[in-house]
Amino acid sequence: MATDKKEYEEKMDDMRKELRDSRNECDAVEKRLDTAHDEQQKSLSEFKEK
Repeated sequence: MATDKKEYEEKMDDMRKELRDSRNECDAVEKRLDTAHDEQQKSLSEFKEK
C-alpha cells in the first residue's frame, strides 16, 4: 500500500513538473509572439510615414 502511494506521488510530481515546463514554454512563445507583433506594428508605422 505504501508503495502504491509513493508511486502515485511520484507520478503526480512528474505530471506537475511537465505542466510547469509546458506553461514556461507557452509563456516564452507568447512573449516571442508579442515581440514579433510589436515589431510588425513598428514596421507598419514606419512604412505608413514614408
